[in-house]
Amino acid sequence: MPSEPNVVVLGCGMGGFTLSNLVSKRVGNSAVVTIVEPRTRLPFPPAFQWLVFGWRQPEKIQRAPTSLVKRKNVRMVSDRVEKVDVNERTVKTQSQTIRYDKLVISLGTEFAFDQVPGLEAYSHNAYSIEGALKLRGAIDNFDGGSIAIGISRLPIKCPPAPYELALLLEEHFRRIKKRAEIHFFTPEPHPVPAAGSVIGKQVERLLNSRGIKYLSKMKVARVDKDKVLFDNGSELKYDILITTPPHRSSQVVRDAGLTDDSGWIPVNPHNLATRHEDVFAIGDITSIET
Repeated sequence: MPSEPNVVVLGCGMGGFTLSNLVSKRVGNSAVVTIVEPRTRLPFPPAFQWLVFGWRQPEKIQRAPTSLVKRKNVRMVSDRVEKVDVNERTVKTQSQTIRYDKLVISLGTEFAFDQVPGLEAYSHNAYSIEGALKLRGAIDNFDGGSIAIGISRLPIKCPPAPYELALLLEEHFRRIKKRAEIHFFTPEPHPVPAAGSVIGKQVERLLNSRGIKYLSKMKVARVDKDKVLFDNGSELKYDILITTPPHRSSQVVRDAGLTDDSGWIPVNPHNLATRHEDVFAIGDITSIET
């Protein structure tokens, strides 16, 4: 274990990588930055939609954090987090227990497909390399018909992303001259509520101008092989279904008592401190509205 003060960062996605980079430069030789991350190659999630349309290949949107790991004050633990103990100030991984002086949680979100019967079996999503490539195959084999795209549950990370994908799909099929009737469903009252109703109405008008039928306040109850069923009793037929799956925080932080009734970690929005001493959280795992 390092004898210097130990800043432990859980997760090396976009937030964890950026923070680890900044902190390691700031502390120099006065502390060690320990990153716990099971993946050896880190993807760039904003590029997942590029995979869907063949604009990038998987190897071009992933890279190893080589330059960061080479720093003398950075230690990478290629392992999964199993337990966080804020009283003992420790993090337990599959192979070791790490003591921290400062802890930063950047574990992102997990997908809770089990919240909607049939969702995982019948829907596509573009929230992973594997999912994006599978969706690309479905689009390549699409001969025309109905595409249903939407948000299954709230909250979600990057709220504009589903709308962006819907617009890209419309442009793609219009360009290759394939008939695609696109419906966009969401439990939101209007697009991207955090941006306000004015922006929301502008997005809705943009969808309508592209011929995308917008269905608000629609909560998915169940997914069958060829249709989506909603809480209000209505149905939507589809040939391809694309959804934003339900999100939840990791079991590790819930077990540690770090979350509140929202299911996410509450933080001070000014410094991202949690209610536990020397514990901070950043990114999608926090309860800050997006």
